[in-house]
Amino acid sequence: MKARQNPKCAQKKSKLKIYAATRLASLLLMGGAYGVHGNGGSLTEENRDVMPSASRMHSIACESSFVEGETSEPAVSASQVTEYKKDEVEYAKAVKDAWQVNKKLERAEAGAGSELEQQAQNLAQSIHHYEDRLEEAIDGGVQRAVLEEGISTSFSKKPNIIKKFITGAGSREEENILCLDGGGMRGVGTLTMLAALEMKTGLRTHQLFDRIYGTSTGGLAAILLARGLSANEVLDLYVKEGKVIFGRSTWDIISNPGGFLGATYRPEGLESVIKKYVGEAALSEVKVPVTVTSVDSKTGALKLLSSEDGDTKDVSMLEAGRATSAAPTYFPGIEVTTKKGSYTAIDGGVGYNNPATIAFEHARDRYKEQGRKVRINMLSLGTGTESFLQLNKNAGKLGFGNPGNIPGFFMGITGQGVEDTMARLHKKGKLQHYARIQFGLEQKVDLADYSELTLKKLQEVAWATAHGEEMSAFAKLLNKQKRDIKR
Repeated sequence: MKARQNPKCAQKKSKLKIYAATRLASLLLMGGAYGVHGNGGSLTEENRDVMPSASRMHSIACESSFVEGETSEPAVSASQVTEYKKDEVEYAKAVKDAWQVNKKLERAEAGAGSELEQQAQNLAQSIHHYEDRLEEAIDGGVQRAVLEEGISTSFSKKPNIIKKFITGAGSREEENILCLDGGGMRGVGTLTMLAALEMKTGLRTHQLFDRIYGTSTGGLAAILLARGLSANEVLDLYVKEGKVIFGRSTWDIISNPGGFLGATYRPEGLESVIKKYVGEAALSEVKVPVTVTSVDSKTGALKLLSSEDGDTKDVSMLEAGRATSAAPTYFPGIEVTTKKGSYTAIDGGVGYNNPATIAFEHARDRYKEQGRKVRINMLSLGTGTESFLQLNKNAGKLGFGNPGNIPGFFMGITGQGVEDTMARLHKKGKLQHYARIQFGLEQKVDLADYSELTLKKLQEVAWATAHGEEMSAFAKLLNKQKRDIKR
């Protein structure tokens, strides 16, 4: 006969389940954010500002990570409990150490980071190891026993690992595609996630992906990554050169207050930064194919600049970088000349901020031309959940003909539509694996905000997100592949 359960006991167990979910979410999602401040995770006033978004991630994890279900785990031994506690500590330490090594790599002189890179690879292996052990322990009911001070129970909930990867059938080639959203200085968050992925795999982005697509800041980053720079090197560029790109002289402020006479920022700073890293190189001079978006300012038509398309491959990286990142009201457009003619290009983020569907269609067309059947693994990285583009509504009011005076419909936000389309492609099995990863922010961050505090917050939240379930799963997928590391 089944014994009745004491209502107070049931209430206690219910609270325990919620706490268990929160504890797991804290470990897997926020280890990096807690670990970077001092000794073992005490929150300072500074990083407390970042925590609301982390709390939101915790809430999501609590809702989705545990599902009701009958279990029949055997009693948990004291040694299992001890090992679990040790693994928790070691995992948190590995994430903290990885963050510190990552920051050192950013500051390392060229050619002086080999020892740090080896440390990063070793830490990546440790993180994978402890992630696997913690998952196994949770499946076996150990975590719940820990939370009940060693007493195993029969009401344990097993974690429901969210499967966002859709597997296709058939024997085909396999390619990895990376897509990078637009978002100005918020690209620092995207690059932080990529730096974590490089650390987890021990390879640079161009060695992990066969094609890279980007829009706006994501387009500029895509060019640099395809050229062979590491995510850390591009991240360092953003942090160091933000003021050069978005700074304004006293004369600019006096002569064009509020951007009334045209674009808010002069393009010379952005152009000098791009040229500093790519020189006079053409789009075709990359280690892996790269494609960036731009828009014809007169017609609103999408214009792709690609290293593998005959009419655009000879366009310079400087020209392509300026074209994809010429955000209306921020930078003036640029005249781009291809073998099919010329057009005034503005930021590809105008209606195409998430390039995932464009990437899928473009890659599929290339495969058809080449007579190849390819299974696609796509990673799409965002620049934060808030709308990135806070337009300067004054820009270009007196500057007739300036690209800042673009029709309002150009600025349509298509992000949700893109995600819906990708979901349908998933369901139909058009993609073998797909992951869309975003990080959350409580406050909007302007495209041109290069302040130290803002960049620090972006890196902290993005680093924590990069150690979440989806990125870890994609990293494991990449680690199982045999990659061409010579390119």
